[in-house]
Amino acid sequence: MVHGTTTSSGDGFINYQFIDGPLFKSIRFAYNTNKCIDDYGSRTANGNNILSYTCTGNSNQQWFFNSEDRTIRSKLNLDKCLDLSGGNTSNGANIQLWDCTSGNDNQHWVYNGLFKTIHSSVNSGKCFDAANGSASTNNVNLQLWECNYSSNNMKWVIDGATTVSNPANVKHIIPVLAPNFAVASALGNVWGSNIQLWTKDASLSSENWYFDGWAIKLRDHQEFCIDLHDSNTDNGNNIQLWGCNGTNAQKWIYDGMNRSIRSVINPGKCMQIELNADPAYGKRSNIDIQDCNGSAAQQFLIQE
Repeated sequence: MVHGTTTSSGDGFINYQFIDGPLFKSIRFAYNTNKCIDDYGSRTANGNNILSYTCTGNSNQQWFFNSEDRTIRSKLNLDKCLDLSGGNTSNGANIQLWDCTSGNDNQHWVYNGLFKTIHSSVNSGKCFDAANGSASTNNVNLQLWECNYSSNNMKWVIDGATTVSNPANVKHIIPVLAPNFAVASALGNVWGSNIQLWTKDASLSSENWYFDGWAIKLRDHQEFCIDLHDSNTDNGNNIQLWGCNGTNAQKWIYDGMNRSIRSVINPGKCMQIELNADPAYGKRSNIDIQDCNGSAAQQFLIQE
C-alpha cells in the first residue's frame, strides 16, 4: 500500500511515496489474456489515451491498484491515474491518463472479483469496456459502458485478485478472521433478520447465498436480499435481510483486490465483522457498515 505522501514545498522537503511491492499488475482481457490495457506510446501527458495492445510486460502496461483511495496508477508515473474523461458516464465515454487528484471519483474504480468487471465510482453501473465489441486486436480503445456481466469485452484478469470460477455456484461468504464460520441470516427467510456469523454448515439455507448481479440473495429464498438498514452508510449502521426491492441499499460489489464487500451507495463503505459477546470473531458476531480500511475484519472469501 501507499504509506504516505508529502508535497510540502518548504526548503529541505521532497515529494515521497513508499510502496510495498511487488504491487504492479497487468490488466488482461479474460478471454484473450495476450491482450493488456496499455498506456499509448508510454506517454504520461494528461489526456493520453488508454487502449489494448499485445501484452509485453513493459511499464506502460503495469498498474498499481491503491486500495486506500481506489485509484489505478501508472508504473511510469505514480502521480498519473486512469481517469474517466470529464466524469462523463454516458456509454462510450473515454478513459484516459490524468494527474491523480485526491477525492476525485472520476479516478475511483472497483474490481468486481465475482464478475471480473471494473466499475466506476461515479456510477457503479458503468464498467471498463473494449470499444466496438472487440478485445482480440491491438489499439482497441478503452471506454465506459453500461455493465453487462455476460460481455467478454468487460471481463478482466488481474494477477493476485480474488475471483471465483462461476458466480452462479457461490454459496458461502466466509470471514477471513473466522474461516469456520459463515455469513448467515439469524432467523432465516424473515424480514428484518439480522446478518451475522454462524458455524459453517452447508446444510443450512440461512447461510447459502446467491449473487445476482449486485444483489446478494438467500439461495433458497431469492425474494430476500442482504440490505443496508435505511440506506444509511453511517459507521455502525446495521445490515439485515429484507425483501428484494432493487434499491441501492441492496447493491454490493465484491472487491477482488482486497476481498471486501462494498456498498454501491458509497463504495468507500464496507461490510465489517464485529466482536461478539465473548468477545471473539465467531458465532453471533454482528455485521455492520464501516469506512473501508482493508483490515481483516472486512475481508471475506466467496466459496462455491
